[in-house]
Amino acid sequence: MSHQAALGNTRVSSRKYQVFTLGTTLTSEQKDFFHKNGFIHFKNFVSKEVVDNMISESERIQDEWIAEDRKLVNGTPIKYGKDVDGKSIVQRFAFLKNFSELIQKSKTLYNVFTMNILYIFD
Repeated sequence: MSHQAALGNTRVSSRKYQVFTLGTTLTSEQKDFFHKNGFIHFKNFVSKEVVDNMISESERIQDEWIAEDRKLVNGTPIKYGKDVDGKSIVQRFAFLKNFSELIQKSKTLYNVFTMNILYIFD
């Protein structure tokens, strides 16, 4: 995951879509963009510190799950794969927040990990 996260720092200079700022509610323009394109990009949605904490905590939990050969969380299969260097990685985390005291104690991290995108559109 750390190698993938490092790749995520690459800036794409040829971005050809609009970037938005998230307020307290979505604007009609933001909703229209999402419905047309299937995604929406919010600039500075969370701080670099929050992202770094999310990555660190995900990597810590990933290492635990790989070491214990965890197959399921609450009946949901854990999907494993290999990164570009052949290292085992978790491709899909289930109920990650349940394994992290850091996420549960941090309001910002907890909100990011438990966000329900459909709620935003109501």
